[in-house]
Amino acid sequence: MKNSNWLLAIALLISMVGFDAMAVEKPGAYKISGSEGKEIVSDEGSKLDWQKTFEKALNWTQATDHCGSLGLGGNKDWRLPTRKELMTIVKYRLNNPASDFPEMPAVYFWSASTSSESEGFAWGINFRNGSLNNYDKASTQYTRCVRSH
Repeated sequence: MKNSNWLLAIALLISMVGFDAMAVEKPGAYKISGSEGKEIVSDEGSKLDWQKTFEKALNWTQATDHCGSLGLGGNKDWRLPTRKELMTIVKYRLNNPASDFPEMPAVYFWSASTSSESEGFAWGINFRNGSLNNYDKASTQYTRCVRSH
């Protein structure tokens, strides 16, 4: 009886968190190119190019505008990442920062994804622990731009 309770508990846990959360995270496959201050970090796993540097203390509108006007590596299609894209550089096995992205600070970063609960809020990730949170768009967070490659 104890074995069946144990198996039931495992099955319940998997159904609650899903198989993805139980999988072992792979380290990022990052390749850095470009000159200092204008470097691009390519992630072969997600097929995304990231701005290596980041902007501090931008509200959500400023962050969106900054990424939309960025010209880096001869490309003009930079944008604020969606929350799913931003989550591709989170590594929950790590802490402070919860990422193996090159030189990642343990701070909050904006995503382009607006909250479904309120147009005045957007999703962001706290890279200290990898938590996904809603933030008032008037507040200031860090910003790192992305593009598909």
